Amino acid sequence: MPLTIKRRNELLSGYLKQYNIVHPIHKDRLMKMLSFHPRFTEDVIDLDIEHYMRNNCFVLVYKDGSRSRISYRQKTNRECENQCFRHLVWRQIVDFRKGNPEQCSICKIKTCDIHVDHVDKFRDLITKFKKAYNISGYLYVGECKDNEGKKFVDDKYNNLWKDFHKEHAVLRILCAKCNIKIR
Repeated sequence: MPLTIKRRNELLSGYLKQYNIVHPIHKDRLMKMLSFHPRFTEDVIDLDIEHYMRNNCFVLVYKDGSRSRISYRQKTNRECENQCFRHLVWRQIVDFRKGNPEQCSICKIKTCDIHVDHVDKFRDLITKFKKAYNISGYLYVGECKDNEGKKFVDDKYNNLWKDFHKEHAVLRILCAKCNIKIR
C-alpha cells in the first residue's frame, strides 16, 4: 500500500495522541515523513513535540536553536497532488505541442496562442489512474531534487503515471478562446 497523504496523516496524528515526546527509535521515520514540509530545511537537526492549543504538535529544531511549530496537514491537498500529476507529464505536453500545427481543433483558426487540452478532463484521467492502481486518498508529494517541480514520494508512481498518461490521454490543440469556452 502506498504512503498516501491520508495514511501519513493518520500515522502522524496517532503518534501525537499517543506520545508527548519523540522517542529516539521513531525519530528517523518521523523526520522522513515530515521532510517534505515547506519549513523543513537542511538546517533541521531535531524534532520535538509541544503541547499547543489543547493538542500536541510537531516542532522542528534548527541548528541555530530556533524552533518552528508545524502542521503535518500543510501542503497535503488536492491542488498539490494535481500539480504533481501535471508536472510529471509536462514533457509529453511539450512534445505534443511541437508535433502539431498551430491550429485550433475546434474553430480551425491558426494562432500562435495555442493550448494543449485533454479531451477528457485531466481530473478524470487521474481518477482512472488511481482506480487502475488501487490508490485511495492522495499520494504524498515532495519536491524534486533538481528544483524542477513536484514528484510522488513513492517513485514507482512517477513512472506509472507517465506511462498511463501516455497511453490513455487524448490531447488536442485549442486556441485560448475555445479552451476558455469549453471549461
